[in-house]
Amino acid sequence: MELKDLIIKIAGIMSISGYEFRGFEELDNVMYDGLIGGGYFDEYKTNATRNHIYIKKCGKPNAKKLLIDAHFDEIGMIVSDIKDGGFLTVSGIGGIDMRIMWASEVVIYGKEIITGIVVSTPPHLQGIPDERKWHDIKDMLIDTGYTKEELSEIVEIGTPIGFKPMYGELMNGQIIGKGFDNKACAAIVLQAVSGLEDFDWDTYVLLSSKEETSRLGAKTGVYLIDPDAAIVVDVNHAYTPDTPKHETCKMGEGPCISISITTNRSMTDFIINFAKDKEIPLQTVVEITDTGTNNTAITYGRQGIPSVVVSLPLKNMHTASEIFNITDAEALSKLLSEFIKGGLSQWN
Repeated sequence: MELKDLIIKIAGIMSISGYEFRGFEELDNVMYDGLIGGGYFDEYKTNATRNHIYIKKCGKPNAKKLLIDAHFDEIGMIVSDIKDGGFLTVSGIGGIDMRIMWASEVVIYGKEIITGIVVSTPPHLQGIPDERKWHDIKDMLIDTGYTKEELSEIVEIGTPIGFKPMYGELMNGQIIGKGFDNKACAAIVLQAVSGLEDFDWDTYVLLSSKEETSRLGAKTGVYLIDPDAAIVVDVNHAYTPDTPKHETCKMGEGPCISISITTNRSMTDFIINFAKDKEIPLQTVVEITDTGTNNTAITYGRQGIPSVVVSLPLKNMHTASEIFNITDAEALSKLLSEFIKGGLSQWN
């Protein structure tokens, strides 16, 4: 399967933070029905925090271990109450931006999977400007069309809710949809590692849980794997005219690598030079004290793990219409594959 199709397939899997287990079977179908393009893994593990760990062995004695983290969870909501008329109130899971929620279509993962629409008050009925704003997600209502009695048979308090999986394309290789943060990177990593041949480090792909809420999956994953080095692969903010250039990456010009005091300096510098030698486009982004990823949890794991952050530029993060460029995704996959095959043993 082409990388674009693999990304869309995996991004459409329900994996709201804390409910990742709901997508285990669907992910297994993707992994083991030949969708990785002939690649394979030697072992699979999970743990109590619902991580997926795919292991590719190099076949060499006393091999070092590389951890590649790409968190598998996504933002969403959870039902907090069922109201008269078939309306739901919710609490947020992860960074929900209330500005994009008006009239959004959502999927409610109850005993049946049903559709809901976020209530939008018509402008004719709105009050003064301050009264038009939602100050808290708890003020939001989701309309289901059911009666309260019907809905209570399908939905319980604690039922997860996510954006509807819908995918499309803009011009010049830009792909639109939900869940690319961070399942686009999960698909990229799976493709890059599954087809590896003739490499020197055992490679552990950690599709970690709960990054959007607690980073608990990375904390337990690094303890279980005990790696010698790590690469965190996540999305980063792509430049648009309303954003500061120094905090963003240009879409279509390759993946980004973070310059940060929380990442390993020698490994970062080596990858930058390695990418130049291999003529793989790679941008830098300055994130001095916090990369906003699982990097900190991994770097400070056990006795300290040297790690770097490599990222995929993404527009409209944490919405149902996230956008990435397929050429950036392909370059990121190539960089990871080439570095594992020819760079790791040179770096350390």
